[in-house]
Amino acid sequence: MKDRPLILNTSVVDPELLDRLNVQHIVVDQAELTRICFLNNEMLQAELELLKSKPVTAIFTSANAVYALAEIQDFADNNWRIACIGHATKNAVIPVFGHRNIVAIADDAQQLASNLIATMLPDEVYFFCGSKRLETIPVSLRNAGFRVHEKVVYNSIATPVLVAKCYDGILFSSPGAVHSFFSNNKIAESTVLFAIGNTTAGALADYSTNKVIISEKPTKGGLILTADSYFYKNWKIDESIS
Repeated sequence: MKDRPLILNTSVVDPELLDRLNVQHIVVDQAELTRICFLNNEMLQAELELLKSKPVTAIFTSANAVYALAEIQDFADNNWRIACIGHATKNAVIPVFGHRNIVAIADDAQQLASNLIATMLPDEVYFFCGSKRLETIPVSLRNAGFRVHEKVVYNSIATPVLVAKCYDGILFSSPGAVHSFFSNNKIAESTVLFAIGNTTAGALADYSTNKVIISEKPTKGGLILTADSYFYKNWKIDESIS
């Protein structure tokens, strides 16, 4: 008898975190569908060396972009103004740039762009991003008259996996994971999809009309707990399965 739903998490979390989450109502398989490669070359190093002492307004929509910069340069005593997505990205920003340097924060890219436009921050911004970044930030800000310098600081490389099992739910932590998964796989109409935030949910809409649940907290742990809670409330044991 199948007493718990089978879930695929497309962004691997540490087993210790999975244990701490105390997930009881789902069985979780994990598969990493994207690989992150930080960029570090002489041109980028020289540019960051020049920028770190200036009053830059920097935008981060990914914790990976913050980690990439921290690998290259020490930003202690910087006077950057930071605009970022909340939770994971904000938590990455604080030890590198400081809590007080955060001047704008939002749950997704569109809201962050709107907040920047509404607060009338300096009209020149630096958007540190990955190779698969979406158009939301640069297009919205340029349409509002901002000068946007896009700096790719990491590559997001798809690592597609052919899935053999039929999953009751699939968890996605980024649009890149969505694209990677659907490049090789199809899903059953009954499969419930879980997105870490609105941007990832939007990517899912490009591939599927299945039910999409957005995480209660936009973190990888929060995404797993959202799935656990959803199936606790909605799962019906199939007595025909043995």
